[in-house]
Amino acid sequence: TTQEGMNADPLLAWGHVDDGSRYAAQPMFLRPAGQFTTTAADLAQFAKFLLSDGNVRGQPFVSAELMRARGRVSGTQAASNGLTAGYALGLGRRDRHGVVGYCHGGNIVGFVAMLCVFPEQGKAFAYAVNTDSETADYGRIQSVLIDALAVAQAEAPATVAPAADIADWYGHYILSPNRFQAFEYLDTVFGGVRISRDADALVMTSLQADPRHLRPVAQRTYSSHDRTTASHVFFQDNTQHYLFSDGFQTYEKVSLLFVIAHRASVAMGVAGFLWLFCSGVWSVVRTGHRMFATAQAPAFVALLLVFVPVPFFMTQSFMALGDVTAASMLLAIVTVLLPIGMLLTVVRAWRLLDASHWNAIHLAAALFSLQWCGVLIAAGMLPLRLWA
Repeated sequence: TTQEGMNADPLLAWGHVDDGSRYAAQPMFLRPAGQFTTTAADLAQFAKFLLSDGNVRGQPFVSAELMRARGRVSGTQAASNGLTAGYALGLGRRDRHGVVGYCHGGNIVGFVAMLCVFPEQGKAFAYAVNTDSETADYGRIQSVLIDALAVAQAEAPATVAPAADIADWYGHYILSPNRFQAFEYLDTVFGGVRISRDADALVMTSLQADPRHLRPVAQRTYSSHDRTTASHVFFQDNTQHYLFSDGFQTYEKVSLLFVIAHRASVAMGVAGFLWLFCSGVWSVVRTGHRMFATAQAPAFVALLLVFVPVPFFMTQSFMALGDVTAASMLLAIVTVLLPIGMLLTVVRAWRLLDASHWNAIHLAAALFSLQWCGVLIAAGMLPLRLWA
């Protein structure tokens, strides 16, 4: 169902983003729900079913045992170590606004939806919004509905003394495992977190979010300052690696050298690219076409080609980002040429070392860039292929 084409539904709400642009629903099977389209009223009917024993018109449809198991995590490392937070059978245990429920949210360009059930109290809410905004406070909607339903507040556990060996978990962590292989390298470099001490509590800091303060509620189980119940657990696996989990994601401790090496690799690569591009522009301004005889010329041309797909991306729909299009194919081609251009500059700068002391700098910049290209190739991010 969509708003466009031969079978367009004129009653279907258009989606919107922050700048007011509207987006049609895009049915596709790459997502778990296949871009499932429904109404808030039907979503509420589904919520009523989730509060039931699994029967439909008096006949068993889903076993009562499975219905009771929704959102009750078992078999995970976090659950084995005493954490009840997590996701199971379509619902995640959600601790927000002082209450605990079992929820499943969803969003796609232009649309957001949320469904939460509170089985012990026989209450639920569901809503759908035709605005997928990066700045909207959807939590306000949930808070209003929770208050309107008079959902009982969760009982917060008391703070206890931390485990005597909790200091062993201080340090840097990365996602392990990473749910999205294509983004594993980016998460490793930019998505890591650091665990440190704050009196008897812990502080979790990262590049992507505000610090979170964790208070101990059991030996190695902690509750975040923005949660009511236990939200994190610290443990070791069978190989004695140090890990922690929030029930949805697990992080593994890595050495400081690991973190420094990855970030230094990025810094060197970016610095090399910038030097080669800026020096190439300066050389064009000064010498015109004679620039192509310089050591940095192959790298400069390779970097310049990276901008070629930009106008093609500007003229295609955001929804086509993962499709085989002229823009995505051009991006794959120019990113294949990127390490080749760096390698050619390394060779040319080496041969021209005696001609100018600047060639030594161009050689270093090309090597810095080439090492990062190698890392990106190893991580599966080069060539940059957006389609599945």
